[in-house]
Amino acid sequence: MDHYRLRKGVRLLEALAGEKRVMYSHTVIVGHLVEDAKLSITQSGTQRAYMRVLTTKKNVNNPEQRFRQQHVVVVWGKRAVAAGELKANDVVIAEGEYRSRKKQDDTWTHELVADRVEPFEFEAPSDYAFQSAPPPQAFTPIGGGGDDTPF
Repeated sequence: MDHYRLRKGVRLLEALAGEKRVMYSHTVIVGHLVEDAKLSITQSGTQRAYMRVLTTKKNVNNPEQRFRQQHVVVVWGKRAVAAGELKANDVVIAEGEYRSRKKQDDTWTHELVADRVEPFEFEAPSDYAFQSAPPPQAFTPIGGGGDDTPF
């Protein structure tokens, strides 16, 4: 009986391996725009919006340390017009597929070809308190700072 199940499983795996499967890479980025989005029109008349989004990530080993990374985001077609209105320092959410392409000077560029780019608005919970730095301590010179200070 076990031998029969094993052969049946092998046949199933062989059948699945023969099928063509479609894979899709989906990426979501939330960050600040480095500069105003640039709207342009290609020679064929297609609208394109180009923007750079800055993201920040905490270091797992040292939470005090943060890594910043810039992502190039490109939006095509009708969505590009709406994305072209975004301004520097806007917080945006961009969804799409990361692609790599070779430029004319034989260098590679990596960009997020976005299906959706829009302002990202969120409300902090009512019990969420922004933590600020503690107030500075009063300065006391070494030696007590009394009248016997030489200067």
